[in-house]
Amino acid sequence: MLVHSTLQLREDIDELKSFEVSAKRQRVKDSLSIEIRRLETRLGQLLEAQNKAKEDSSVTQPTKEKPKCYDQILKNYCKFFSDCLSYLIFNIYVWFAAWDQSDKFVKIYLTGLAGIEGTPTEAIACNFEDNAVAFKASNVNGRNLVFNIKELAHKSIGSKSYHKVKKGKKVIVSAQP
Repeated sequence: MLVHSTLQLREDIDELKSFEVSAKRQRVKDSLSIEIRRLETRLGQLLEAQNKAKEDSSVTQPTKEKPKCYDQILKNYCKFFSDCLSYLIFNIYVWFAAWDQSDKFVKIYLTGLAGIEGTPTEAIACNFEDNAVAFKASNVNGRNLVFNIKELAHKSIGSKSYHKVKKGKKVIVSAQP
């Protein structure tokens, strides 16, 4: 039935096109043009339905061509992978340090820490042990900044030691006995 109606629609369209060519008045040409477009739209819908019916009835065989939805799957996978990477935070070990020593304190200046001044104080940790200092700033511009000194020259007093943040740098003050 679909094949018969598609053939009739094609014949109707061809005949209306021949009338449009022979028409003399613009209003008649416009009316015929609208009717031709309406029938062409209907023909396209019937052909789509016919192709879908063929696809549904036939057994799909594997092809070497990639499926049409492959591009969408690939885009979704790439978006998922980039979202996963955005949650990964890498540790960056800070090596740019200077120090100043007096009788009571050893000051360690960590420089080149862009964005650390905007980091919340809860995200910055500085642990003082007897002979060691460990500093970690979490999620500073998508990275963890880490600085460790595992063995100081002198013992430090953790209760009197402190740290502070200045623009683009961190000052660690370790109190000495």
